[in-house]
Amino acid sequence: MDAKDCEIEEHRKGLAALFRELCGVPGNVPLVSYKNCSLTLLECAFSRSVTSDFGIREHTLPLPFMPNGKAIFWIGLHERWTPVKNRVARFEDSGVRLYFCAGGEAARQILRLEWAAPSVHGNVWSFDGGHAGHPHWHVDRAALTDGTSEAFIFAEPLPPDTGLGEDFGEFVAAAEAGQAAAYDCSWMGKLHLPAQSNWMLHPWNGLQVPGPHQGAPESLHELYHWWAGALRYLAAEIRY
Repeated sequence: MDAKDCEIEEHRKGLAALFRELCGVPGNVPLVSYKNCSLTLLECAFSRSVTSDFGIREHTLPLPFMPNGKAIFWIGLHERWTPVKNRVARFEDSGVRLYFCAGGEAARQILRLEWAAPSVHGNVWSFDGGHAGHPHWHVDRAALTDGTSEAFIFAEPLPPDTGLGEDFGEFVAAAEAGQAAAYDCSWMGKLHLPAQSNWMLHPWNGLQVPGPHQGAPESLHELYHWWAGALRYLAAEIRY
């Protein structure tokens, strides 16, 4: 997808309005920057600087559904373009990262939503990750671990009468001992959860790529409305 600079500027304004809506930021505060062919959130009085799982520093904004008036969820934006000719750029990738922060602890990245353009050679498309979904959700390590190991930690022990039997013996044993159970979940690091797919309309054989769960935005209009719907959905899920 190619877009003129003036079209990307309108896209930037639309994203800024979207984040004002979601994060409760006044309309006179600059929120989204388009610089060096990248869209990012700006530093402002409402933002917080965080470090992503990839070691990237970015500015985030609070989602306004917070207990006791304190923000616990923070969200960051990134979108990259590549110049192709005078005043025209090509979409490369985009995403948001969701962070969790309670009390005075450092923010921890727990979820991300990504959409990357494919590489095109002739008429053949190929996406990063082979058959991985594009766009996709990705559950991050901090949501699954205690921050020190690749282990899923139950917030509450399983009740001993779950009837899970031998398959989940370690969980039942831990529950009976009144302890939280842990389970290795390092495999989650490779799991991409498609944010759109057409498997019910176009059966997939598990091998063919691109598959029905892989696609690229065809216009800025489509990309913006996908952003808006996905972020409003995420906000609603966190709120309720």
